[in-house]
Amino acid sequence: RRQPVNPVLAPQRIDFFMAAKTAQKRGAQKRGGTVPPAAIAALRRIAPAHVPDAALVALAKGGDAQKAKAEVTRWWREAAPTRKGQWWRELAASETDPISLEPLNRLRVEPFEIDEDGHKMLFDARVLAAYLVSSNVFANPLTRRPLRRGTGAS
Repeated sequence: RRQPVNPVLAPQRIDFFMAAKTAQKRGAQKRGGTVPPAAIAALRRIAPAHVPDAALVALAKGGDAQKAKAEVTRWWREAAPTRKGQWWRELAASETDPISLEPLNRLRVEPFEIDEDGHKMLFDARVLAAYLVSSNVFANPLTRRPLRRGTGAS
């Protein structure tokens, strides 16, 4: 028989339902009663910061693990920043930074664009900056043409 895990004492294993069930077995939680503080503390560790304690209490009282997981996932999705205007996320995975060879669609910020003679080249700005400073050659890495102030647009 498995022993219940205390989520407060074992932070690597957070099981707020086990904390709630343990309290139920002891008779501490009746219908309409309080939720154990250990269950709320465990939920607080996995929920986004904007979620009020009242929502955590309601979730802990529910007792259904699948519904709780879906609710916490929904909270995190709502907390995530929207991706409006992040056009580079739609680029194909084959579109890579020419220096690091990392896919451009995984960048957190917009890629740096160099436009030469109508040809647009996209770079990871941090990698490009590190390359230019470390090589001490301020030229386009692909064409070897010198970079000027009007060459790039971010």
